[in-house]
This record gives sequence, C-alpha cells and structure tokens, in this order.
Amino acid sequence: MGVAKRLGDFLVESQVDFEVVPHPYTRSSSDSAEAAHVDPDRLAKAIVVVTTGPERKYRLAVLPASSDIDVGELSDVVGEDLELAQERDLSELFPDCSFGAIPAVGAAYNLQTVIDSALNTHGDVYFEAGDHQDLIRLGGDQFHQIMQGAGVGSFSYPNRRDEFRR
Repeated sequence: MGVAKRLGDFLVESQVDFEVVPHPYTRSSSDSAEAAHVDPDRLAKAIVVVTTGPERKYRLAVLPASSDIDVGELSDVVGEDLELAQERDLSELFPDCSFGAIPAVGAAYNLQTVIDSALNTHGDVYFEAGDHQDLIRLGGDQFHQIMQGAGVGSFSYPNRRDEFRR
C-alpha cells in the first residue's frame, strides 16, 4: 500500500523532505521500530482519543513508541475528559490507512493533535506511513514544522516491553 494518500498529499503540500523506510510487516509501533532498526524513542506512534459526553471530538495523541499513554494525564493537558477511541471509529477517521497503522500527523486528517514532550527531539523522527510495512522519516525540524499548532504536554510513561526483548 505504501504512503497513505492524504498523508502523502499533506507532506508534499507542506514542502518537507521525507523518506519512506520500508520494513517487514509488523503489528505494533515498537515492532516496526525494531524491524526498521529505528530507536523506539524516535518513532512517533499515534493513538486516537475522544472526548466523553454527548459531543464527541476526536484528537490524535502522539508519543514515542517506547512509551504508553496515560489518558488521565492527557485529559489534564487538554482540559477535557478523554477516553481511547473505539476501534470501529478508526476506519472512518483514516479511510486510506490499513487498520492500526495510523500516521502521527493529525493535520492530514483534520484532527487536533497533542504531542508528548518526550518527542521534543532535534533528530530524525519516524512514524507510520499508513500501512504496516512502511515508515516515514523526517528531520526533527521538519517534524516540528508539520506539527505547528499541535499542543504539547507530558502524558506518557516508558513501557517495559523492550526490557523483556533484550
């Protein structure tokens, strides 16, 4: 499948240089990092959250693949009660992506985005291209350029999965 159409169009319109990094099929962002030989701290994974209550608004939370989301902390950061979105909502929000391969660029999908401060890096950043076999690589400055307008806060904690692989 390669780069999702909306994502590719957005990156071209944003005039950023990007590289597609192919890797063997994987089912998770941490597995993608391993397969592509990328530091999981530099792979931005996307998690869709939604406000609770009658008027449901979706947001994209972007955090390192080496971390897990703390939805309570994220709720505090954005000032709204949030919960994880249902899987059934994802195909409507990301119609050009394989299920579970959500790009970490909410602006391409008209979603407000919040970035975990742990991704505040000056090096390359990688994220899903919209399938389970490709990542996008951007320089840190270019990543911050396409994330203009996104909120920033601390809402993740290191996962322990990588400790068990070594």
